[in-house]
Amino acid sequence: MFKKKINIKVKFLIIGFCLVILLIFFIWPTNYYIESPGEVDRVSDYLVTKENKESHNLYLVTVYGRKANMIDYLLSLLRSDESRFYSKEIMGDTNDNQYDQMQKCYMKSSQNNAIYVAAKSAGIKFRIRYQGVKVLEVLPQSRFYSKLKIGDMIIKANKKNIQSSAALIEYLKKYPLHKKLKLTILRNKKEKQVDGKLINIPRLKKHGIGITLLDNTEIITKAPLKICTPDIGGPSAGLMFTLACYQVFTHKRLSMHKKIVGTGTIEADGHVGTIGCIKQKTIAAARANADIFLVPAECLQGEKKSQTNYQIALKTAKKLKTKMKIVPVYNFRDAINYLKNNK
Repeated sequence: MFKKKINIKVKFLIIGFCLVILLIFFIWPTNYYIESPGEVDRVSDYLVTKENKESHNLYLVTVYGRKANMIDYLLSLLRSDESRFYSKEIMGDTNDNQYDQMQKCYMKSSQNNAIYVAAKSAGIKFRIRYQGVKVLEVLPQSRFYSKLKIGDMIIKANKKNIQSSAALIEYLKKYPLHKKLKLTILRNKKEKQVDGKLINIPRLKKHGIGITLLDNTEIITKAPLKICTPDIGGPSAGLMFTLACYQVFTHKRLSMHKKIVGTGTIEADGHVGTIGCIKQKTIAAARANADIFLVPAECLQGEKKSQTNYQIALKTAKKLKTKMKIVPVYNFRDAINYLKNNK
């Protein structure tokens, strides 16, 4: 009898141990991120202007991203609307904080490009105010690697005011490699000074600090217009911001009775660039009952035509059996022309 009780206790201990190991396995973190369809938001909600917002028909689309533990990863394999990405595919060599800072920089640049392209297309007067140079990346071999952070804004090189990346590059052209360079930066709205020497950058065949730069600008228009996005990052809403700003500047709605959702980056020349997670964004647009989905048509170098944003969106929409019209867009003018001709 005593021996039997001992055996039962041993069995319970073994079962309990196995359950703990199993639980640990399922909640164990992975190096994968899961992307799923997000929300469709009205673009006008992000515009700050005294003008009448003519953008209630325009919507941007987001995706939800989360770091996966083991059980989440395994369950995502059963969900056709979710995709898994190795963390390095999304974040490169950055950590969570650095990645968030990069996304904020890209969003700010996207907003500036949107207002610039919209104002230029609408034929209204504007001016560009250069405010400094944002740091997007610091090379490991840079002498400033441990001193500069992603999101820092360079405002001076030695005692020279720096307002644009072109000005900084010009200043460094003849700067000697052996001489220390003192940079004045803004970090968390506070000035800070760092110094270091330049390095040779073989791929550019010149010397420099060893950083990737992004101009920090503001587009000033007669009727002030700003874009405020406290809860989203990245550049993929650029096209829709540009269309919304264009409607504000022209006081005309591009489409009266259709729900227009779109995605795509925007460059200063109006080029609409490819984005990530197009499958999830197409699903989100369809679920929101969009009439039109504007999608980048760009084919990147070395990319198969079947893998462009447009082709993936077409394929996804076909599987969903949605009536939503998938519209390919190469540049801002393509979007304007389509919407004007399909009211």
